[in-house]
Amino acid sequence: MAVLAACGGGEDDAQALMEQGRRLELQGYDGAALACYRRAMSAADSSDHALLAQAHMRVALLYSNTTTEGHNDIDNYRLALAHYRLAADSAGVLKSLRYMGSQYRRTDRDSARQVLNQAMQLAHELEDSHAWLYCVDALARTCYLDSDYTAARDLALRCIADTTERTPEATYYIAAMSLAQLGKADSAQILVNAASSTVPSLSNRVLRMVAEREVALARGDYRTAHLLGEQATHINDSISHSNASEQLRQAEQRLQQQEQQLQRAEQSRERILLWAIIGVLALALAFAAYVIVSRRQRAQEEQLELIERLQLEHTREKEQLQAQLLSGTREGDEQLQEILSKQIENIRALIDLSYKNTSRPEKFLERFQEKIKQSRLPDGFWGNLRYYVDARYNGVITRLKQEHPNLSDDDLYIIGLLCCGFTYADITVCMGYANINYVNTKKSRIAKKMGIDQPLSDYLRDQITPTKNQ
Repeated sequence: MAVLAACGGGEDDAQALMEQGRRLELQGYDGAALACYRRAMSAADSSDHALLAQAHMRVALLYSNTTTEGHNDIDNYRLALAHYRLAADSAGVLKSLRYMGSQYRRTDRDSARQVLNQAMQLAHELEDSHAWLYCVDALARTCYLDSDYTAARDLALRCIADTTERTPEATYYIAAMSLAQLGKADSAQILVNAASSTVPSLSNRVLRMVAEREVALARGDYRTAHLLGEQATHINDSISHSNASEQLRQAEQRLQQQEQQLQRAEQSRERILLWAIIGVLALALAFAAYVIVSRRQRAQEEQLELIERLQLEHTREKEQLQAQLLSGTREGDEQLQEILSKQIENIRALIDLSYKNTSRPEKFLERFQEKIKQSRLPDGFWGNLRYYVDARYNGVITRLKQEHPNLSDDDLYIIGLLCCGFTYADITVCMGYANINYVNTKKSRIAKKMGIDQPLSDYLRDQITPTKNQ
């Protein structure tokens, strides 16, 4: 109860509201802190750019680091940046650019590159070596995610060569992964071996496994790559479980604190005030229930549509796909068949699950998300798939990559799955997409990149002429 009233009552004072918001944020009350920051924005003088910049920055960070709804962190970073510039606060400008560039990586990598380049240049001008190192590392990661491995390599090596700050362990792995993607397996291994940390962490351990897996793939050692991928997945699952447990513990602590505050409020306040607070809570709960019901209805419609597509497409295609994948008999294909068979079993399990949960779409969504995470196998699978499709269809993946170098790895994965006869629903599962319609969008984008004016499936059907020994 006390939390809800923390930002209420009395004449608004912008600076006091900012301080109250920070205290609430430290105590874990993100919603109440957000309300304080918004009131501080309204109460502040329009010429107080320093305070307005701080308020927008805190709101943006709350959106980025918590589950608060809205997802307008980028807009608040932009506003914070504008006010820091008006306040002539170069350090604040640099901070805004750094955070905004990192957040852009999730949605718009071109913008991420542009913003991080600006931040890197400003950090150099301010002689802030720590911020400069952070920006270069973030830019290297962005380039790697965008499949620009040459730029990622150069930036990561530039970080490593800097002697003013200790290079993060993860930067070595980004450089190694980029070199592996460029076919420099030996150089990549040297960087993996050179990486060290004073405080080992599970995230760096996973990243090291991913880097070693990329090196194994570059050397054609698919078995080792597959095993490393499985280990990394296992550790990631452990981290997720640990994080969930910690979040639950913190939520329980916050709940206990709220209960204690409620007890003190009940003992110290008059009955009329208690009824007023209960009324406010009832209205808030009613609104929350309305929002939850509306979202659940939309989610049910999407779930039922997905279940229907999965049932229809899998019934029609599963035996044809099984026969196609099991037809390869050349030496060395056994491992590939085993991995592809595992993927088919994942898809089959998902379809069986949809039959069982047709009448309970909420339960199906929960289990479906679990299957989505499990069904996208480690990258060793994709390496084998590319090898398989090239061997079976006259080098079509390699040929298309040479003819269209702007195709990303995900584009090539989808092309490979289409060549093997996977349906939209199957590709959704294999790629880990949550929306089946996204596959059609991806196909259209791939066709546009390749400059073809016919459906991608028809184009590929003309391209995959089997080799003579098939």
